[in-house]
Amino acid sequence: MKADYQVEAALPKQGELFYSDSSQEGNCIGHLRGDFGHGGDEFWTSWWPHAAEQKKTADFQREFNKLVSFLRKDLLKSRRDMARYLREHPGYPLAEGDSGTVGYTVTNSTYLFCIRCTPTPGNYDFYVYAYLMEEEKQ
Repeated sequence: MKADYQVEAALPKQGELFYSDSSQEGNCIGHLRGDFGHGGDEFWTSWWPHAAEQKKTADFQREFNKLVSFLRKDLLKSRRDMARYLREHPGYPLAEGDSGTVGYTVTNSTYLFCIRCTPTPGNYDFYVYAYLMEEEKQ
């Protein structure tokens, strides 16, 4: 991926931020849930609001859309491309066993984005949680 955003493996202390109802729920604007469809090359998403949804400003929406567009060039391009990305850029394992679920983060001065990836047919392939950085307390 080019340098628009720095995608990094999550830290162990961030593990709960990749799921709803984390201890930081008050700082969570919402999350995007998505999958690549039956064939693995589609892009289906839905937005889920969280406690800080009132912070879903026009600036946030522009930043979030820019991030997702960036991620769609590689990590969120398709299920096959996601699996390749996970092999080439190991993320933090979020689940025990064979689920292959890993987490990455992207941060800037305002937001923390937590990207949960599970490139397995029959599951949602990704979630992107958005948190306010200035209030995020880890």
